[in-house]
Amino acid sequence: MLGKINMALVWVLVAITSSVLFFGIMVPVWLLTVAFDKRLYVLHRFSSCWALLYIYGNPFWKVRMHGRENIVKGQRYVVVVNHQSSLDIPLMYRLPLPFKWVSKAEVFKVPVVGWNLWINRHIGISRGNAISARHMVEKCVASLGDGNSILIFPEGTRSRNGKMNRFKEGAFLVAREARVPILPVVVHGTSEALPRDAFVAKRRQTFTITVLPPIPTEVVEQKSAVELSTIVREQMVEIHKQWVPEYYS
Repeated sequence: MLGKINMALVWVLVAITSSVLFFGIMVPVWLLTVAFDKRLYVLHRFSSCWALLYIYGNPFWKVRMHGRENIVKGQRYVVVVNHQSSLDIPLMYRLPLPFKWVSKAEVFKVPVVGWNLWINRHIGISRGNAISARHMVEKCVASLGDGNSILIFPEGTRSRNGKMNRFKEGAFLVAREARVPILPVVVHGTSEALPRDAFVAKRRQTFTITVLPPIPTEVVEQKSAVELSTIVREQMVEIHKQWVPEYYS
């Protein structure tokens, strides 16, 4: 027990010190680039290095990506990802495309982390608030119009048992209104490395990112948000079942 507590304290200390250090570097990077980098692409690349430090900082963690060829350079997507663990967030910076997060509004109030979200122009939403949900859709459509992709966890929160929860419709409303493809991404291994509500991470783990073929714009326009959420979840569950069939038995 004492060893686990010590490990948790180490994680907290590393997170705090690295966040303060990297944010201290991020501010001047932002000031130097914001005038000419309207999409904040340079800042996204810096955030990617910051985030992936938490993944590759452990030499016993490996990352495998399948389906990278399904991402077309320069194409805007609404990227939907299953949510297994807090490790999903840094891991998603492994995707080779610039994106804006949709995050809970309260996270924007967290020191350093929230400031990072604000500087990068990520998008907040208050859960259970219909007006906030509508504003989220409008902001996402505008950001897509600026050339960014949008990344959303359609389950809304981390799974408690590893099984994919029902998908909310917000991501699919955004895709329909913006008339852009949906890019499904399945993550496996993060829940096994750091389950929800856990503080001690597994020492050895391989994370798998599977990028599925995008749902084309013509299909997005033909289907309702509810239909799209069902279709995409079924596709993603089929992939996830291959890794952990016991979650769905």
